[in-house]
Amino acid sequence: GVLTADPAEADVFLVPYFAKTDCAEAGTAGKNPCWGRCQCSTAIKHLFASLEHYSWKTKDRHLFLATGDTKDLPLEIQAQPLLLSL
Repeated sequence: GVLTADPAEADVFLVPYFAKTDCAEAGTAGKNPCWGRCQCSTAIKHLFASLEHYSWKTKDRHLFLATGDTKDLPLEIQAQPLLLSL
């Protein structure tokens, strides 16, 4: 594969999501982390808005790389067609 800066030429967009960090730092400014099913995640609220090439037409070309168990990820991440959980 070749890296490209042109989104029209890209086959796949890699999207890292540090779920465990999000859950640890969320809640009350990191004082009350929400482990397990991360209901208090804050980064997820801004993640999709920051993906300028993400849409319903291109979501199958975005590979989400997430930390943590799939079942513990926010539903917005679990619902992605390309998801690798580490």
